[in-house]
Amino acid sequence: MHYWSKLKSVINPVDNMYSFTRDKSVLEKYFTHKESIVNLYDYLMKLLFKNGEKIVIKENDYPYKLPNKIKHFLIWIYPNKNYTHSEVENFLKNFIEENKDLNIKDYILFRNNIVNKSIETIEHYHVLFKIN
Repeated sequence: MHYWSKLKSVINPVDNMYSFTRDKSVLEKYFTHKESIVNLYDYLMKLLFKNGEKIVIKENDYPYKLPNKIKHFLIWIYPNKNYTHSEVENFLKNFIEENKDLNIKDYILFRNNIVNKSIETIEHYHVLFKIN
């Protein structure tokens, strides 16, 4: 997959400046949902960390526009927890090991630069999974 190789070469894992797009329908859904939320921080805290976790991975409800064999997930970090990139990557590797049924062949883990962040209130990383 040529596109995958390109992504691996242009994405900076720690401070990504590469800009992705989303399908128009995904963007409309995203903005409609975001407008309905009174307090984004409180909403995300209740949604993501309801069981006391300090780090959470979930499939992105509003994924970037990517080929079918690439899935977009997010890793959310509880506020005031300072995980290094390698600690987040270890969490990700454990997730992959525990979820072999997802048929993950490879991954790209990255943190967007502030210019590419649509949600700034809670630290998060993006994960692109190349699926078999």
